Amino acid sequence: MAPKHSYSQVSQTSDVKSPIEEELDESDNGPESGRKSRFPSSMFLTILLNGLSLFFGIGIGASIVAIITHRPAPQQPNNSKPVAGTVAMIDGIEAPGTQCGDTWQEAKALGCHFEVMASRWYAPECFDQTALEGMLKEQPYVNFTWYEDKEHTRVYPSELVLRGEFDKVYPSGDYHIYHCLYLWRRLHHAVIKNKPVDEDLLEYGHTLHCTRMIMQWMDPSILRTTISSATSGTPFCRSSRLGLMVDGRVEQ
Repeated sequence: MAPKHSYSQVSQTSDVKSPIEEELDESDNGPESGRKSRFPSSMFLTILLNGLSLFFGIGIGASIVAIITHRPAPQQPNNSKPVAGTVAMIDGIEAPGTQCGDTWQEAKALGCHFEVMASRWYAPECFDQTALEGMLKEQPYVNFTWYEDKEHTRVYPSELVLRGEFDKVYPSGDYHIYHCLYLWRRLHHAVIKNKPVDEDLLEYGHTLHCTRMIMQWMDPSILRTTISSATSGTPFCRSSRLGLMVDGRVEQ
């Protein structure tokens, strides 16, 4: 059924001051047969108005859908910072800290720092540039080739690895060993410099893994066939700091 419309027509007689309103639908035959007017018939006007309403209604609706569909995605503000004030549940205890997103793309956009020897993106307060630069100077030991596949057939650009722009790579040589040694350097440095650390560094299970791997690595009866992989992670950075207590105070 077509929608009802109303219109007003001014009477030709001067003694009638109010307009005459007529509502039409599909069952009506139009205005009274004896009425004459200089305008087209009421039925024609109704059909015309219905057609125009339908035309403009479709046009407006299509425009609204197009606007909603093609609305640009919100852009990441250039002054974004790591999400401070985040709280993580660790061993049933709420720990405040900072999170650098969930991917390396998010971490980079948030202004976090990448440490290639840890293969992790860190919030500024957890980033230890001194420890990283010291480890990278340990040449020729800390010098690796990176691959896209575990068979080591496709080389991945080292400059991208150093910037942390990868999801997963397969390093050559003894990277896994030096990775563990570097994390212990980082942990010790955080203690004596009263720095906050990330949850990976505080994970005791990782320390057990590293020590056992190194012990097996030194065993000549065990083949060194382990294939190492590195992912560009974003661990949670605790706000609480580690410090060496001296006479009841924290040694800086």
